[in-house]
Amino acid sequence: MKAQELLHILYNLCVSDGDISREEVSFISGIAKEIGAGHLSLDEIKNLKLGLSPEYPKEERDRMTILYYLLFLMKADKHIAEEEKKTIQHFGFKLGFSELLVDEMIEIIENNKNSKVPPDELLQIIIRHNN
Repeated sequence: MKAQELLHILYNLCVSDGDISREEVSFISGIAKEIGAGHLSLDEIKNLKLGLSPEYPKEERDRMTILYYLLFLMKADKHIAEEEKKTIQHFGFKLGFSELLVDEMIEIIENNKNSKVPPDELLQIIIRHNN
């Protein structure tokens, strides 16, 4: 998946609840730097000319990384809206994950929206669904 496609997906989640927070903008900026996309403003990300169907990664690790980005972006402002959950469910399906796995991960994030997410809990969900 191209960096611009990933940033556009993150942008879609960011605006899904109608409220763009500083924390969400900061999170997306950090991801942009991490993936080598440099600094793009939200307007630049919004206006990226992308195809309608991004190429999602084939490797599970890469797909899971994108799902984690989405989950932690949702958590960034400590407010989890239904629209955000639906957006993550949509992209989780596009990434090839079961609805149940995505729902369980959303629940863990929601239960820990004001605190650190226990990595073992997310890992246990992945292990349970991949066996």
